[in-house]
Amino acid sequence: MKVLEIRQGDQGMVPVKCWMNGEVLDIGDIDGAEFTIGHALRFTWPETVAWEEGTFYLPLTQEETFRMRPGLIPVEGRLRFRDDRLWVIGSKKDMFLLVRECASGVKM
Repeated sequence: MKVLEIRQGDQGMVPVKCWMNGEVLDIGDIDGAEFTIGHALRFTWPETVAWEEGTFYLPLTQEETFRMRPGLIPVEGRLRFRDDRLWVIGSKKDMFLLVRECASGVKM
């Protein structure tokens, strides 16, 4: 199980590493990607998700993390390859954000 810890009110990128058969994926083989965090947040590549050296980066805003409830939130991704194969990354069992409660609700 992969868990990334964040705090309500944090902003930044959620890294999702992508390897297949022990090798970094070739982004040239990917036609599109969709990622979800919980039920409310959806990100797509190449529109809103960045890619660098085998890792997709999902952008989270301060407002989005303030709305998250403390606890484990599943992260899932689906990659569509140019040859029409579909590959699911993570599931509701093995990739999560652990959201910690913010000490105060003040935005910086």
